[in-house]
Order: sequence, then structure tokens, then C-alpha cells
Amino acid sequence: MDYGSAVLAVADGTVTSILDEQDANAPGVLPADDPVLGPKLTVENVDGNHIVLDIGNGTYAFYAHLLKGSLRVKPGDKVTKGDVIAKLGNTGNANAPHLHLQIMNGPSPVASPSIPYVIDSFGYQDQISPQRIYEADNYLTGNFFGPHPYRAPETRTNQLPMAWTIVNFPG
Repeated sequence: MDYGSAVLAVADGTVTSILDEQDANAPGVLPADDPVLGPKLTVENVDGNHIVLDIGNGTYAFYAHLLKGSLRVKPGDKVTKGDVIAKLGNTGNANAPHLHLQIMNGPSPVASPSIPYVIDSFGYQDQISPQRIYEADNYLTGNFFGPHPYRAPETRTNQLPMAWTIVNFPG
């Protein structure tokens, strides 16, 4: 439902590397589980089209699964927090559009450990159980997690949503 949405820089920084050559995956198909697509996954492309941003003090932001042709930056470019840097896609080992955001202590998403971070502000809507994720319909019908009356978003600040949390971002 968010395919093609703007992806924003989380902080001021300098682009260190990008990948912008992978086509979108078919919805509901996880390449690692496909006998034709799985062998084509490598360490370099498993996260799909991506951007690595040096945000200072030995800290890097990594954005993955971006829409091919949507990256608005190249290595060496300076960005400001809030700049649109790409659009959300479904590339790499992903079966549905989502943003993989990782903050890490080096420029390599594979070789650099992740470090904790918080998000300035977001709207917390609900927590989905792992069982409901498992039973999901691969995002093909739009009824991702069954009929469920989600609560009105509750503003949260300076927190990191846990796994399987439904959030909305201001914008």
C-alpha cells in the first residue's frame, strides 16, 4: 500500500554508496524461496536497491528495498534531514514493499553491526502477533492481517517501534 512512497533522509549526511539496478519483485514472491530467483541473490543484492548514508561520528544509515530508478542521490551527494532520497519499492529478498532502515557503525550493511536508535515521532497504531504475520495472505488481497479494527494512531516520541508494529509517520 506504500509502494512508491517517498523515503526521507533520517539525518544530515553524505551518500557513500548506492545500488539502483534491480527490478521490482512480483508481490507475494520471496526470491529466496523461488528456485529460479533464489540462486541469483548475492551479498551485494540481497537488500535490493539501496542507499548508504554517512551521518557522522562513525554512524551510517542504510535504506533498502528501494524502487528502481527512484534514487535521487549518488555517492558524494550531501543530504539534509527530511530530503527525499528515493521511493519505497520491493527489491532484493522481499515479498512486499517495505523499507529496511538500519543504523550501523560502518558503511557495510553486511559487515557493520547495527546500533540502537530512536525515531523522533510516529503514530503507533497496533501490534501484530507473529501468528497473524505467518497467516497473512502474502499481501495479495489487501487484507494483510485479517479484519481488525486498528486503533487511532497514538503519538509516540523518541522511541523505536518493536517488530510487527503498525506505525504511521507524519507527512
